[in-house]
Amino acid sequence: MPGRATAKLPAEAPLVPGAAVPAGACALRAEAPIIGNICCDGPWEIFCSIEGELRGTELTIAASASVVGRIVARDVTIRGRVRGTIRAVNVKLRGSAVVDGEIFHQTLLVEEDADFDGASRPLFSG
Repeated sequence: MPGRATAKLPAEAPLVPGAAVPAGACALRAEAPIIGNICCDGPWEIFCSIEGELRGTELTIAASASVVGRIVARDVTIRGRVRGTIRAVNVKLRGSAVVDGEIFHQTLLVEEDADFDGASRPLFSG
């Protein structure tokens, strides 16, 4: 059984050549699934499979990526697969997104082609 790890990823990590991420954003790619908890500062785009907790400020789960576990962030855009709980101020399920779980949010956008099976609940500020 693979060991569990916790990684803190700095915002100043280099961009992956050819990655379709916004200017100033960082990307996370891996050939094998990542098992453990990840904390990202700044805008990050995830292109791999993660099993564990993913925390950050601005997270994008690419169409080729998957997360099994919990996502906690200010802004989350999902284009890939997520099974678990999402807790964010702003959540966007775009295009090919497939989400199975609960979403806690202040704003939630679900595009026509996105698949959401679960419950959404508002986050209350204050």
